[in-house]
This record gives sequence, structure tokens and C-alpha cells, in this order.
Amino acid sequence: METIEATTQTLKLRSNFVTVLAWVFIVISGLRAVIILFGIVALKTMHADRMQHILSDPKALKHASFVTKFMMTHLQLIAVISLTTMVLMLIASIGLLKRRNWARILFIIMLAIGIIRALGSILYEAMYSKEVWIGPEGRAIFNIHQLQSIIYVMTTMFGIGLTVLFVWIIKNLVSKDIRQEFIGKP
Repeated sequence: METIEATTQTLKLRSNFVTVLAWVFIVISGLRAVIILFGIVALKTMHADRMQHILSDPKALKHASFVTKFMMTHLQLIAVISLTTMVLMLIASIGLLKRRNWARILFIIMLAIGIIRALGSILYEAMYSKEVWIGPEGRAIFNIHQLQSIIYVMTTMFGIGLTVLFVWIIKNLVSKDIRQEFIGKP
């Protein structure tokens, strides 16, 4: 009889918010990890020699900023970091579903990193997006000011939207009621 009461009490402590959040992020981070893994394989096999040829041309990145040069010359490193991030998010999501406190903390940290990344994307788009469309001679490949504006607006809206969503999720995960669900779990 005590076991049934303990199970009933445990189920009452489990919020739908945490369960739904965990499942949503299990699906998203799992799919993203697979997509990134395919991207790494494609980068390594299909376009490796072509990318190396392009990047070895001194004119190719002549007008690019340090940030763009770094990103273009370290694509594999960036992909591996992205894959690691998605695997960590998947682990945190599964732990969140099991109501492990370490997972709640890791999940909050991963969301904070996501906020920094979203805001960094807005900043990068504002500062360096024109570089993508500049040819080796330093002239624009074609007039794309309107396209750049649309991309910037969309990046900004998406970045702000993600930031607001992630802040709201973090706020809920640190609330007393949600923290209570994780007490006593390793």
C-alpha cells in the first residue's frame, strides 16, 4: 500500500512542463545531431578537396574578416563542436525526463549557450554578412542589398525569439515548483 502511495505522490510532483520540454528537446537534439553528423561526413568526403583548393587561393578570403576566415578554415572543428553540443543537449534532455538535477543544471547551461549563440548570430550578421557576397576582386558579386536586409531581419527575429523562449524556459526550470521535482534525484 505504501508503494502505491509513494508512486502516486511521485506522479503528482511531475509537471507536464518538464515532460513535454524533455521530449521536445530529445527529438530536436537527436535530429540535429544526426543532421550534423551527416554534414561532417559530407564535409569530409564530398567537398574536402574542393574546399581545400578554394581556401588555398590567397584571393578567396582576401576581403574576409578574421571571424569569417576562422570559420571557413575551421569548418570541421565548428561541426564537431556543434555535434558535441547536440549530444550534450540530448543527454541533458533524457536526464531531464528522468528528473535528474544534474540534467536540469546542464540543460540550463546549454540554453544559456544557445542564447549566447543566437545573439552572436545577430551580431555576426550585422557586422560580416556582406563578406559572403564579395568576390575575390573585392567587388560585390551582384547587388543583393535587399536580400541581405531580409536575411538580417529574419536572423534578428529568430535570434530574439529563441532568446526570449530560452529565458522563459530557464526561468521555469529554476522556479521553486520545478526544482522540487528534482530534489532527492542524483
